[in-house]
Amino acid sequence: VKNVSVDKIKKVEAAMEALGYKPNLAARNLKMEFTMQIDLVVPNMISGEFLELYEAVRTCGEKQNYTVNLRVTDGIASKERRFLNESIMNHADGVILVTCQPANREFFEDVIKRGLRIVFCIADLNGSNCNFVGVDIADVMEEIIGSCRRQGKKAALITGDAESSYHDNLISSYCKGMLLGLDNSKEKYMEIIQVSPEYAAKGAARLFQLSPRPDVVIVSNETIEREIHKM
Repeated sequence: VKNVSVDKIKKVEAAMEALGYKPNLAARNLKMEFTMQIDLVVPNMISGEFLELYEAVRTCGEKQNYTVNLRVTDGIASKERRFLNESIMNHADGVILVTCQPANREFFEDVIKRGLRIVFCIADLNGSNCNFVGVDIADVMEEIIGSCRRQGKKAALITGDAESSYHDNLISSYCKGMLLGLDNSKEKYMEIIQVSPEYAAKGAARLFQLSPRPDVVIVSNETIEREIHKM
């Protein structure tokens, strides 16, 4: 695992503060049962970003004497729901979650009503105000596409097939940026490939069969990036 960036640690600290983990003796005295347990729930531990997230959460947790329990859902919604119900039964003080079911508002509203404190990371809860720590992907894509356009480079996007506002914003921002760069010339270029991790290699293969080939490939996660480098 590579070194965790200061920026990631700051984001995790913001997530923990949202859960109420900032040292506060008065607040601690108000709570009779305090387990000092945080559950981190992620889809997998293959992607580099989730490894970094775990290291950042663990580092921040240790500073405040919290134990971080790692839960891996394998992208299975029922498994995620089971883990969150277990967090309630085990009286976890909070959950930092990368959800694979951001549209399931009814479930999340229920577990939150039952007292579970959740901070969503990377993928937030669709159509709901929630504690969320992430990046403004629209700003990031605007900067990337703008740079490609100024240099006359053709850009393709390969993204995961997860249903989340993050992926929706990623695709819509890519489309918006590409459309802004179109002129009256016949040569137009825009390609989006959505793949699941197990089919990332096939997505990369398709990418290099395009004509013309892209000068720049934008990817949504490090798993896909590794597959492209293998190709």
